[in-house]
Amino acid sequence: MPQQAISIASRDVRQLWLKISCLSLGPLIAYVEIICPWDLRWAVLKKWYVVGPLFAVSVALTYLALRHYSRRVNAERGLQNIALLSVTLIFGFLGTDTLFNLYSRMNPGFHFKPGDLLTGRDVDRRTWDGELMPHEYTPTAGNFWIFKPGQIRSGETYGEHYYPDLLKHQVLREEVLQLRQIDFVIDQYGLRNTTPPSESEVFVLGDSFAFGYHMAQSSTFPSLLKSRLGKPVYNMGVSGVSPLQEYLILDYFLKTNPDAFKPRDLLWVLFEGNDLEDSYAETRDEALPVPRSTFRDKVLTTLASVARLPMYVREQSVVRRLAIGEVSIGDGKEMDPHYRLDGETIAFPLYHSARFGYKLFRQSYIDHATMPESYVLNHPNRPQLDKTFDRMKDLSHKHHFGVTVVIVPSAPRLYKDDFEGFPPIADPYFIRYITRLAQKTGFDVLDLNDALKPYSSQELLYHRDDTHWNERGHQVVSKILGDDLLRRRAPRPEPGH
Repeated sequence: MPQQAISIASRDVRQLWLKISCLSLGPLIAYVEIICPWDLRWAVLKKWYVVGPLFAVSVALTYLALRHYSRRVNAERGLQNIALLSVTLIFGFLGTDTLFNLYSRMNPGFHFKPGDLLTGRDVDRRTWDGELMPHEYTPTAGNFWIFKPGQIRSGETYGEHYYPDLLKHQVLREEVLQLRQIDFVIDQYGLRNTTPPSESEVFVLGDSFAFGYHMAQSSTFPSLLKSRLGKPVYNMGVSGVSPLQEYLILDYFLKTNPDAFKPRDLLWVLFEGNDLEDSYAETRDEALPVPRSTFRDKVLTTLASVARLPMYVREQSVVRRLAIGEVSIGDGKEMDPHYRLDGETIAFPLYHSARFGYKLFRQSYIDHATMPESYVLNHPNRPQLDKTFDRMKDLSHKHHFGVTVVIVPSAPRLYKDDFEGFPPIADPYFIRYITRLAQKTGFDVLDLNDALKPYSSQELLYHRDDTHWNERGHQVVSKILGDDLLRRRAPRPEPGH
C-alpha cells in the first residue's frame, strides 16, 4: 500500500477515535458538573441557563484539546484509552450510586441523613415523626409554606429520632424513647392557634421551636404565655423554615389580613442549629406539571421527567454525599462508639450523662456547634441573613411593632459539658453574630443560651429522642419570655420618684 494511502487511513482512524472519545467524555463531564457541590457556595450554578453554557464550553474545550492531541502519530491508541476510561468511569459512578441507593433502602438502620430514614413506616403500628403533622400548602409563589386551614390532628408518637429498629435495644426502649400524646389545631389562617390573631398583641414568629414540635398544643410556650400575660399569644411558628421564610410569612399575613394581624410585640425565634443553613431563596421552584391523558401533556410530562434527571443524579450521587458530609467512611458511624449499640449501628449518636442519663442527638447540630467563627462569617447565606434583618426592620417600622430576637441554643451547645465524649464545642459564634446584628438593627435581644443555663444545669430541657424542648423546656421558656415582656412593658418611674 502506498505511503500516502497509509497516512490517509491512519488519519481517518484517528478522526474516528477522536469522535468516539469526545462522545464518551461528554456524559462524564456532565456527571462531574452535576454532582460537584459548587452550587452550595454559588447558588447561580443551580440555574439551567448557567449550567448549560458551562457544559457547552467544557465540551468545546475538551474537543479542542483532543483534536490537538489527535494530530500526533499513533494518537489513536491514546484516544482509545480515553474513550475506554470515560465509559468505565461513567458506568462505574452510576452503578455505584444505584447499588448504594438500593442498599440504603433495604437496610433501615443505614442512612445518609435523618430525612432519608423512611423505610419501615408501612409495617410499624406506631405513628412516626411527621405523620401527624398538618398538611402544608404554599399560598403564593414565595418560598414559604403554612398549613391548610381547619385541620385538627392528635395521636401518640415517639420523638423525631425514632425508627422501629431502635426498639430492639433495651437502653433506648426503656430510657430514651418516649411515647407522647400530641395534638394540632390549625386555625382559619393556617397557623397553630385556637384564638384569632385579633385578640393578641404578642405574636411569636419562628421555626419548629416556635411551632412547638412534638408537643401538645396546650403545652407549647406560646400557649403557656397566655397565663403569664393575661392575653393570648398568637403563634406564627412553622416547622422547617429559615429566618427569610419567617419574614415572608409575616409579610404575607400583614398584607392579606391587615385588620386581624396587628402585633404590638413580635418574638422572633431564631435557632442556632440550622437557621444559617436553611433556604434563603425568595421563590419556590415551579411544581412539575400534573400528568394528563392527552398526547401533548404526556410529552410535556416526559420532558419534565427528563429535565428532572440531572437533579435525581445529583441527589443519588455517593461522591457528592461524601463531599458535603452526608456519608462518612473510615472513621464514620461504624467506627464511632456513639453510633454503636449492642453491636449494631444506629442512625443517631447516643450520648450518656451521669446526671441526665441517655439522649439521642442530631449530628448536624453537633457539627455546627464545633465550627469556627469563619464558618459563620464566610457562609454564603450570611449576607442574606443580614438583608432579612433589614427587611424586618422596615416591616416593623411600617406596621409599628417592636421586635425581640429570641435566640435558641441547640442541645449540644447547652449540654456540652454534661454528656460524655462530646467533641470540643466552639464559642457561640452564630449566637454572638445574631446578637450584634439584632442590636445594630435596633431590635431587643433575649439570648436563651445564657437565660436557660441556671435551669439546664439542674434538669434536661430537651426530649431524649428529639432535638426540641420537652414539656419542662417550654415551661421554663414561657417564664423567661413572660418575665422579659412584663419587665419591658412596665411603666418607668417618673424622675424624682
